[in-house]
Amino acid sequence: MKKIIEYIKLARPHQYVKNGFIWVPIFFGYKLDDIQAILRTFWAFIAFCLVASAVYVLNDFKDIEEDRHHPLKKSRPLASGTLGKFEAVWFLIALSIISVSISAAFLNKSVIIVLTAYFLLNFAYSFKLKHISIIDVICISTGFVLRVFAGGCAADVWISPWLVLMVFLLALFLALAKRRDDLVLASSGHNLRRVLDRYNLEFVNLTMVVMASVIIVSYILYTVSPEVVINMELINSI
Repeated sequence: MKKIIEYIKLARPHQYVKNGFIWVPIFFGYKLDDIQAILRTFWAFIAFCLVASAVYVLNDFKDIEEDRHHPLKKSRPLASGTLGKFEAVWFLIALSIISVSISAAFLNKSVIIVLTAYFLLNFAYSFKLKHISIIDVICISTGFVLRVFAGGCAADVWISPWLVLMVFLLALFLALAKRRDDLVLASSGHNLRRVLDRYNLEFVNLTMVVMASVIIVSYILYTVSPEVVINMELINSI
């Protein structure tokens, strides 16, 4: 039973809330009354959660030595030694296989492609890109966009470029907000990330203000875009 709890900790299910962006297309595509679209989106959500857990396992496996010297991360299953590297590798493989199997059984090939792109992006992020300023937050934002594309492919909803832009900017704003929190902690002597040496609080604050303004403008432009207007007219005519 203790091992199962450690595997659950390694999978980080509390992070699954991020995958809620998979449901964005079905909401903005006015398909909440389409049972088949809802079911496909549900399976896409499950598949994405599993591959996201695989990414977390990969990240913990790669950073195991660094995490052992971290005040908070040292209690993670791999860093603390409650799970071994061999167990982590097999868990990662199992999560990936189950995710792909669900996609192959209930979804189309497009979702599998998006899942693969997400895994490869995070593979590069874990091993290199997370240590490069600006690129790190762009990778995080791209991950949220891929979630939206997965939901769109599953529900068979066309993704508006404005919606993609809005999600990307919102995710970029949240990623910058996280970096800001890290910088505040770093100023107190708790530098949690190597990439923080390439950021400063003034730059992040200014960028967040700009992002907030652009997000509002993007949402307004999205709501008045031709495809949204046409969809609203169709719904009102029913």
